[in-house]
Amino acid sequence: MLNNHPVKTLYEHLTHILEHALPPFEHFDGACSCCGREAKEFNYEAYSGKEYGVTYRHCKACELFKVTDIEVMGIERGEKVLADGTKTGVGHKFGMFAGTGALIQADGTVTLFTPPGTYKKLPESLLSRFDVKECSEHKQIVLVAAMELAYPVLYVKNFGKKTRQLVTGLRYSLNEQSVVACTDSGNCSTTISVNTLDLAAIREIVALAGPIPLSEFKGFKTKISALSYGGINPEQFTAWMRDKGTDAMLAIYRLLPKDPHVRLSWMNLVLKIKEGA
Repeated sequence: MLNNHPVKTLYEHLTHILEHALPPFEHFDGACSCCGREAKEFNYEAYSGKEYGVTYRHCKACELFKVTDIEVMGIERGEKVLADGTKTGVGHKFGMFAGTGALIQADGTVTLFTPPGTYKKLPESLLSRFDVKECSEHKQIVLVAAMELAYPVLYVKNFGKKTRQLVTGLRYSLNEQSVVACTDSGNCSTTISVNTLDLAAIREIVALAGPIPLSEFKGFKTKISALSYGGINPEQFTAWMRDKGTDAMLAIYRLLPKDPHVRLSWMNLVLKIKEGA
């Protein structure tokens, strides 16, 4: 797996199901406009088009984000039933799959995560082909953390709508202490730390947070936010914890990363899970 560009791994294990929907390819000697791979890596076969007046040439793996087949992917919107009973409409695309994620493990296991509104529109052909979990984007990590994963893994938290940002930000995860949640916001030196999760720590924090009443957890999160942004100093936070904190809150705080941005990202995630988002 690690010898492949992540977009090729997506193609081999998931997006290839739409290969029959691709238009004819053309010979091309340059680099893919999306993933940046050289032509020799995709057999010099490219697909061209225009976006915002600019010509692009994509490798097969990247072009597959742009095509659909309602028999395979289901109808996203505009469903109509013709006189003969045939259904038509705009099909789901991997490049327009907001809220839906995927986990590909080293042993080839593929799991899809998709919100309820999308799940009910997916055809049986897709549901029977992959392990598809119906859940919100925020609940994905709870399911992922509960799995016995075969590393390395490729975890796409949200395919979103910005394919180039997603593809260029794809990263493999080598162990449960550093699982990278890839999205169409991309990954760069300033965001990779926020998007990297320690599954063992997250698993423990979610368990500790479970019994804490929601209102109390929100108050706890507010104080951590204030501490992270400099609204209160460590002494004030310690005083609050001594007055209103619990053993579970203290244990959670000790598990949180030192980086204030990552700390707040984890707390926001756990709050969303507690709220049932």
